[in-house]
Amino acid sequence: MHKSAEHVASELATLGVQGEVRELAEPAPTAAAAAAQLGCEVGAIANSLLFSADGDPHTALESYAVVWAGAGHVHTVFPTTFAELLRITGGTPAEVS
Repeated sequence: MHKSAEHVASELATLGVQGEVRELAEPAPTAAAAAAQLGCEVGAIANSLLFSADGDPHTALESYAVVWAGAGHVHTVFPTTFAELLRITGGTPAEVS
């Protein structure tokens, strides 16, 4: 595993994240590429739904049971949930319309 992905895996473990870092066979520089390799919808890829509202980042991932987030390298991701992603990032849910 790439050194930066090992660092992410270590930090995730420290935060009590249950999902393990997964190494993809091909690079996933886009949400579409990651979704194709994981067999999920593009919307379940965390970086595909980040919005800026009044200069603050917001995400809209709550409708997916599993959300996939980048893990420090274009070949690595980890599964999480909307609630866990909020917890580990200190994010705040907000209505986006």
